[in-house]
Amino acid sequence: MNRVKDMLGYTSEFFKVIRKSDKIDTTYCAYWWCLCVCGSKFEARGLDIRRGRQKSCGCKSVRKGVPNPAIRKHGAFAIDARPEARKTYASWSNMLARCYNHKNTGYRYYGARGVQVCDRWNPSEGGSFENFVTDMGYRPKGMTIGRNFDTGDYEPGNCTWQTRAEQSDERLYKRLLRKLASDCPELTPEINLLYGMRTGHSGLNSQS
Repeated sequence: MNRVKDMLGYTSEFFKVIRKSDKIDTTYCAYWWCLCVCGSKFEARGLDIRRGRQKSCGCKSVRKGVPNPAIRKHGAFAIDARPEARKTYASWSNMLARCYNHKNTGYRYYGARGVQVCDRWNPSEGGSFENFVTDMGYRPKGMTIGRNFDTGDYEPGNCTWQTRAEQSDERLYKRLLRKLASDCPELTPEINLLYGMRTGHSGLNSQS
């Protein structure tokens, strides 16, 4: 386990670290409670704070070091927002809709099968689009978000930006592994180990 770096009292342009959170991520990076200039409190990873990736609670959008009040909280649909932000926001929004909107055409393949979005990315659980961008980066041209082996939840470590061809390959890998496990039950532990090393989940059949 990595040694926690003390961020207490750290002050940036728009927020100050006020206390340590009990939350840690999968890489054992600690979270810290911060007080934004707007008065809101929020949690942020120590690594994001130290590297300057956490600008504020999300209420400020910075361009060339100057706050731009014309840009909305997410900065995705402002007139001067970069195209990558708009496309990334669309991927994030569609991901949430597939998992939680019963009227979405993809819900039966995702939310109805138990696929969820991690708390860090889910605004209903205190997550945000900003966290999603911090973990995934902006969506590269011609790619969309995909899960390892097309299985498990949407969360850091189990998601990558993939081309359509790569997503098709992931689905094929999943079907082949499941067929192999079905035809050769004695190999199931090894298959689950391979799957777990790739995705961080314990079993191939945990979620579709």
